[in-house]
Amino acid sequence: MENLLRVRELILSKNNDSIPECAEILEAMPETDRGAEWNFLMGIVCAKQDYHLAAQKHLETACSMVDDVEYREALSAVCKIIRRKEREDKDDTSKYTLITILLDALYLMFFGG
Repeated sequence: MENLLRVRELILSKNNDSIPECAEILEAMPETDRGAEWNFLMGIVCAKQDYHLAAQKHLETACSMVDDVEYREALSAVCKIIRRKEREDKDDTSKYTLITILLDALYLMFFGG
């Protein structure tokens, strides 16, 4: 329990340099101590490291263990980030596809295929 409080304090300090330390503390804890709070904190740590799918998994686990508003709000925020990134990736793919088509057309114009 003391480790979880320490991790929570480090996260609340908003010092992103402490995130690797948080991950180390959490990963060192035995699996038998990995309950809802552990999954919540690991989800926050993963999110701060831009591992959003892992964050979602841990936050979903935390929410399934305990009905907690803080946990649900964190999960909702991570899901929004994932959806936004998926839209951005889709836009990037569309742009890449368009550029590829244009380059192919230019190649055909200049080199005749």
